[in-house]
Amino acid sequence: MGKQDTRRIIIMRHAKSDWDSDAASDFDRPLSRRGERDAPRIGKWLVEQNLAPNLVISSPARRAKETLFLAGRAWKLAKNDVIWEPAVYDASLADLLRVLNEAEIRGILLLVGHNPGMEDLLKYLAGDDLPAASEDKLMPTCGLACLKVPPAPAPLDAGCAEVQCLMQPKLLD
Repeated sequence: MGKQDTRRIIIMRHAKSDWDSDAASDFDRPLSRRGERDAPRIGKWLVEQNLAPNLVISSPARRAKETLFLAGRAWKLAKNDVIWEPAVYDASLADLLRVLNEAEIRGILLLVGHNPGMEDLLKYLAGDDLPAASEDKLMPTCGLACLKVPPAPAPLDAGCAEVQCLMQPKLLD
């Protein structure tokens, strides 16, 4: 498989949110101080690993946006480089698969969203390739998984992905 055929999906959960904020709704909840600290660190790590995305799809919820913009500073993400997809907020596995299958994934796609959807998506795509030890906490806040998926036009079927890395901010300390 040539380099141009390689497709990667990075599944990322938003950083830690502030449950004590006076946000009017769950959708409007901002990041906590910890989230504001963790997101830039994970963005820097992505750049250091040569995993800066060339396509970004994100939940439009405030905490996902803040996570993405703080992490994206590391690769100079611009607001118009993001597809704000309402279906990613409070998404089921079926919703996330639809969003991914409709996207033209070339290179590295970053999907920023929420649990339990992000974790369900990871389990579905990785199948038996998930490390057993990580089974209990696959997608903590600001955690990510980098998956190598089959070249286009192959569909994103159960177990089709190879897990290349699982990362979370506490491992960067």
